[in-house]
Amino acid sequence: MKTPSNELFQLIKSLDMAEKRYFKIYASKNSEDGGIANYVKLFDIIDSQENYDESEVKKKLGKNLFAKNFKKSKYYLYNALLTALELHHSSTSIDGKIYHLIIQTEVLVNKKLFSSAKKIIDKAEQLALENERYPQLMTVLTHKRELFRSEMNLK
Repeated sequence: MKTPSNELFQLIKSLDMAEKRYFKIYASKNSEDGGIANYVKLFDIIDSQENYDESEVKKKLGKNLFAKNFKKSKYYLYNALLTALELHHSSTSIDGKIYHLIIQTEVLVNKKLFSSAKKIIDKAEQLALENERYPQLMTVLTHKRELFRSEMNLK
């Protein structure tokens, strides 16, 4: 008999209070009905346990649709947690800020908004320089070169 994975349980238990709060805010903003999504209920049930007991989790979920697709629900919750943590930590880490500025630049270049993209990539370059993030600076400069090439190809 296959034993249930407790990776989701371990991830939930590793979260501090700020991360849990951020996840719940993130989940409520991303739920279809504007309320707390079903996967937050699953989160709360697992978080309340001292030791992971999958049968107890299923029992507490009852017979709703979410419980019927339990494996998929756990997978969805795990990925939602990772996405929320990525967003939460990207606002506090220099590397995360640089990464998101690069992504924003790519979006603007794809939309051919080169002037706006240049402003954003310049911010990323300055941030990398100020914080001596030289590997990230190389990535920023590569994107800056690609921005220049894209702009020149349209002229």
